[in-house]
Amino acid sequence: LESLQQKAEQRDALQQALQTAETELQRAQRACADAEAELQNALHQWSQQRADAEAEVRTLNTTLKQQHERIQQLQELGKDSICPTCEQPLGDAYHEVLQRAQAEVQETTQQLRVLYSRIEQLQQEPEAIGQLRTKLTELQRQLEAAQRQRAQHHAELQQLEQELQQTAELQNQI
Repeated sequence: LESLQQKAEQRDALQQALQTAETELQRAQRACADAEAELQNALHQWSQQRADAEAEVRTLNTTLKQQHERIQQLQELGKDSICPTCEQPLGDAYHEVLQRAQAEVQETTQQLRVLYSRIEQLQQEPEAIGQLRTKLTELQRQLEAAQRQRAQHHAELQQLEQELQQTAELQNQI
């Protein structure tokens, strides 16, 4: 009878431990899900930044090509011709218009250099993403540990309940 009482107390303690393990498992599952979502969001943002930078490069390259064509057109026309934009005689403004067009080319070229540098930086995985991967790996380890703990408590509880049932059946036979 005393052994039966001890086993019943052990069962109650195991049930409490199993409940605690279930709670810890749920916490670990939520933490993993949150970390996975955070990582996916960071990866999406990184990918979007690269795509945006590459689109901007394409736009600036188109702009640069148009600027070069404008300079070429101005040079072909010369200072005594009509401005292709405003249709006024270029005259004395020719050199100023040409210098402004060349300055625009230099500015666009500088923007492209900066953008190419940014794209090169974006080819490397950001440190924050590496940290999120490390965090997720640790959380997954914790999740696996919580699953093992729950499984262990569950198996122990089943074993103890089986022993209690067998003891109760023996007592009924006596």
